[in-house]
Amino acid sequence: MKRCRVLQIFFFLAVTAVLSGCSVSYSTGKSSDTVSTLLDSVSGSSTSMSGGGDVASIMQGYADDIAAVTYLWVSEKKSEEQFLRLLTAVARTHGIVDWEQTSATFEAMGRGLYQAGIPREGIVKLPFFRKLAGNARYALVLQGYTQV
Repeated sequence: MKRCRVLQIFFFLAVTAVLSGCSVSYSTGKSSDTVSTLLDSVSGSSTSMSGGGDVASIMQGYADDIAAVTYLWVSEKKSEEQFLRLLTAVARTHGIVDWEQTSATFEAMGRGLYQAGIPREGIVKLPFFRKLAGNARYALVLQGYTQV
């Protein structure tokens, strides 16, 4: 579990650096490739836009990365804007065009919240999730939370 936590912290710092304009590559135009590489190393999924793997393994890698981003967002108390940027980056890396219409996104968020130790009744108090309260997406978050 400690190894997972270290990888999650590394992932968060690396993605934050990339999204802040710091490039680990030789070219600033390669930032999406850098994000893809970082996500692949964290989740073990090398099945994003380059192909390979079946749909189930692609979606599992995506869900694992969304859960990790959610966990880190809550743990590091980052802004909602940063959270949305990270979600978008993860989705793009995995070839997801509209993460807000993908149920796996919200279920994985629930898993990340559970892993971060957020009590079920505390979810609705978090800025991003407050807006979801009472709708189908919030139900998916709770479903992911309880399936851990």
